[in-house]
Parts: sequence; C-alpha cells; structure tokens
Amino acid sequence: MCRIRDELYSIPAVESMFMAIYEGDVDVWAVIPKRDISVVRQIAEAKGRILKLFAFAEHPPFFIDFYVVYREGRTEEDLLPKGAIRVPPRV
Repeated sequence: MCRIRDELYSIPAVESMFMAIYEGDVDVWAVIPKRDISVVRQIAEAKGRILKLFAFAEHPPFFIDFYVVYREGRTEEDLLPKGAIRVPPRV
C-alpha cells in the first residue's frame, strides 16, 4: 500500500487519498480539486505503474480499482463512500 500512496501523492494536484478493502479487493480514490485532464492522465500513468507490480503474478493477491474524485469545493466527506479510510501522505 505504501507504493500506491507514494505514486499518487507524487502528483502535486492530488489533495488526498482514500482506500477501502472489500473481501480481498482494494478501492483507491484520489481526490483532486477540479476536473483536469492532464492530472487525470498523470493518475492513469501512476495506476499503470502500480498495476505492473502485480502483472507478473499468476494469482494476484488482490484486485485494485482506482477512482478520481473531483472535489470542486465540496468536502471529502460528501464525496466518498462509507468505509473508506484516509491515507495520509508519507510523514
């Protein structure tokens, strides 16, 4: 999970990140301030690098789904599903 955190927070526009684990699957939300295709592309590239880490495994330990959330002035609590936990940047 540290690699996922490090990849997403390396993108300056990512304000926060949330994760939820459901029966062996991992959902990841990257929150950005507004819709910006260049930032979405950066997140997609980071996602590709993360998924390559698991590509060699015949039976990956879990599946990962990525979501980009456009905050657009709203609070994070208004945008994210219950059960998701905030992942702080590396301290």
